[in-house]
Amino acid sequence: MKIEWIEIKQFRSVGEKVIYLEFTYPDGRRNPSVLVGENNAGKSNILSAIQFMFAVIARQGQEEDFDWHLADRGNDIKIKAQIALDDETVNEMIRIFELYIDHSIEQDMMDHLKNELTDKLLVQILIQEDRKSNDRACLKWGPLCFNLSGTTGLDDSWRGLSGYATRDTKEIFQAYFKMVEDPHNKDPRKFEAALKQTLKSQKDFLDIPWLPKRLGELLASHFVTFSKIRNLPKGEHHPKIDSEDGSDLDTVLVNLMMSPDQEDKRRYGEIEHLFNRIFPFFRISLCQDRETQKPQLRISREDGKEFPIQFMGTGTLEVLYFLTKLALAEDKLVLIEDPELHLHPQAQRVVKSFLAERSKRNQIILATHSGIFIDLENLQNNFVVQVRNGMTEVFFIKESLSQTDKIILSSLLDTEKGSIFFSRLAVFVDGKTELGALPILAELKNVDFNRKSIFLFSLEGKKNLEKAIRIANGFNIPWISVCDYDAGMEITDSIESTRVPVLFKQLYNLGKLSPENLNFLEKNQDKIVKKGQREFFSEELFQEMKKILRDNRCFLLSSNFEGILKKEGCKKILQEAKRVVGGSKPRQGKYAARKIVQEKKILAEFSEIFEYIENRY
Repeated sequence: MKIEWIEIKQFRSVGEKVIYLEFTYPDGRRNPSVLVGENNAGKSNILSAIQFMFAVIARQGQEEDFDWHLADRGNDIKIKAQIALDDETVNEMIRIFELYIDHSIEQDMMDHLKNELTDKLLVQILIQEDRKSNDRACLKWGPLCFNLSGTTGLDDSWRGLSGYATRDTKEIFQAYFKMVEDPHNKDPRKFEAALKQTLKSQKDFLDIPWLPKRLGELLASHFVTFSKIRNLPKGEHHPKIDSEDGSDLDTVLVNLMMSPDQEDKRRYGEIEHLFNRIFPFFRISLCQDRETQKPQLRISREDGKEFPIQFMGTGTLEVLYFLTKLALAEDKLVLIEDPELHLHPQAQRVVKSFLAERSKRNQIILATHSGIFIDLENLQNNFVVQVRNGMTEVFFIKESLSQTDKIILSSLLDTEKGSIFFSRLAVFVDGKTELGALPILAELKNVDFNRKSIFLFSLEGKKNLEKAIRIANGFNIPWISVCDYDAGMEITDSIESTRVPVLFKQLYNLGKLSPENLNFLEKNQDKIVKKGQREFFSEELFQEMKKILRDNRCFLLSSNFEGILKKEGCKKILQEAKRVVGGSKPRQGKYAARKIVQEKKILAEFSEIFEYIENRY
């Protein structure tokens, strides 16, 4: 069972504009779906909306117990989701509806249900602002619709299905339709009483909450969320774990360790192995309590000292709690917020690998502030959550990506460059020297890259700009590009029969060049000149080419970074940078930029870029 898509409206930071998330696995592999973005953009509210949906359909509380958007009660909360049902879940639903007589027709029944009803379940939640509506949620399975209030039960589709029913259930169906067709039975209480009287039975059947309640409980049983540790482990041994706050953590670990079942032992071994990799100085051990003689879980240190599990720090306990619950999850929808808490980067990578492994048997949706958890191999598994006009919005790559596209786009990213997903503006640069220099040079124009959440992205090759823009556009990340002279002036490509620089070719591929731009390039083909073995548009076209590119958010420089420094009389600074910091381009850029700032030299070409950023972002 998995959520295929969900729509959310008027829930906490989500406003009147519906946000839509689609969870697709085009290559058949389930990897965690990752919500990323700035702080307070609404990532946790999306997880809470999913949790809220399951709480409503499982009827786990009265209306007043649910968490309303406290600051704005004047709107209706609406949540809608489509859930794909696997064979096991369909089988469970068949059992709930008591539809088959024996196992010999079980597969026939399943095939019939899938043909008639599909393997999709639609969940709709509507919480009206007056809180007086009884129909808070409904579940739709093909043509069948169940309101959780019980006011609607079966429809005519069940007439055909009742042939598969057990004797008692078939009588219920027949009596149900007989009563439905009686115009005198409109009051739900009278209807239920009349139904029971007709069947001459004391069984509390179907109509008012039986089917929808059981169905809601079934769906909720496939849902797992991770809360922070609120209570320390009790240090007591109980037969099973049932808390959501970590108080029974020691119980479940003892049960797994002592279980005769080999699968339980394997799971315990997996938990222990991961815990030791994250906290190499600790070991989990089992001993007997001196007073009660009951098994007790303890933690041992490298120096041989032991202490009860409840004496561990809260952060360590949360990690152990997280690993334990995840190891036990099978065919669940798992929601995780901030899996990086209390973990250093290498430990985060250990947990990321564990999540990828567990996602093969579960659907995992996580919200993170760590670039390590972003899925760089499958960009369609990532969702960027942003605030627009004070409300939460979600952006993700909706286009279908071929395997080649995935490889091309993911090859441009690494964990460091994954920080682009948290930025308010991406600045694409040709080389690594600008990477170190631009944030420092911006200080002369009072532009703080950190304060503005600007991320500098080194393309490491002019032909990579198109890929970078596709990523930024797909996730609605604002961007500009700072390009060396030859990227916008050297003839390297063609658009049909028109010869053009690589930058124009890439903008054309992205649909960014206007017919006027193309006409300009075509009519100036006679102004292509040779410089050694290379060809360029004539220098007289530079300003016009620069304007066309700026209109497309690409800033064309009159040279490369080093060439501009030489033009501006900073040749000695550049030579000093190479001598002091060595061959590293980013370090050279930082050193040279710091010296330029100290001398308060204004580099006009870069000042133009910084003013644009200050005015637009």
